[in-house]
Amino acid sequence: CQVERVLLPDFSKAPLPTSRTFEKVLEAIERGQVATDTARVGQSYALGEGTLSVLGAGVETEDYNNLSIVGRFDAPGLSFVFSGDGEEAVEEAALASGQDLRAQVFQAGHHGSNTSNSLGFLQAIRPGLVVISCGADNDYGHPHQEALDHFAQVGARVLRTDQGGNILVRAEPQGLAV
Repeated sequence: CQVERVLLPDFSKAPLPTSRTFEKVLEAIERGQVATDTARVGQSYALGEGTLSVLGAGVETEDYNNLSIVGRFDAPGLSFVFSGDGEEAVEEAALASGQDLRAQVFQAGHHGSNTSNSLGFLQAIRPGLVVISCGADNDYGHPHQEALDHFAQVGARVLRTDQGGNILVRAEPQGLAV
């Protein structure tokens, strides 16, 4: 699979990361001569039959989690919102942007952390399904009970990778298939 473009956070909002992993990503982008874009609210990209839209582009921060992009993928019969490791400040910025956050599926922010997944953000998304990507018995205790309570308050069905492994969601004529 050839990568044609990489959407990066706005690194001017935080000190530049210095981890070896970050350096390897930049080296791979340069080696492959891959085009890059810096995330800005309102950008959209065609992906097959769908569209990827930037709903939030991180916030000024010292915490790299808060450079996370809030994105939305729309395709026939499927709408999906994700917020990476963005914490409540990122969620508040996405809410303040006025973008439509409603979606059928939400990938839990920051692995189901209580620093993300605020009730107001979830009420704006109104997901029928929340997918939590977290490792079994992880050191952080993800997902946190507060986030699970918020998912229940908005009436979302919750699926977790630590309990069920890989999770695939696809649009079918009769609705979403998991």
